[in-house]
Amino acid sequence: MTTCSRARFALARNASVPALTFTLERGDNALKLRASNDTDVHTQLSRVRIDWPDGRSTTVSDGLLGYALPHASRRWVVPDAPAHATFATLHALINGEAVTMRIVIER
Repeated sequence: MTTCSRARFALARNASVPALTFTLERGDNALKLRASNDTDVHTQLSRVRIDWPDGRSTTVSDGLLGYALPHASRRWVVPDAPAHATFATLHALINGEAVTMRIVIER
């Protein structure tokens, strides 16, 4: 008999979506989306889109973007971001659950 340990990538049905903190950061001539995971669970991010105040949208990923590991942060480049925006609205699937939230842009 073989045993196997697995990392916790998904939550049980009807469990709440893990709390992630999202920020948009300006620097190095690029805007980056930062996801900070302060939970004990690996969190999957997919279908990430950002809506800007001027009505434009940026698709960061049509499918899987990646994972935010427990007690860690990840960053992804956001292409074609408006230069003067101070906030945006993030739409994403987090562990398969749809999430929409307003995020600020740090300078």
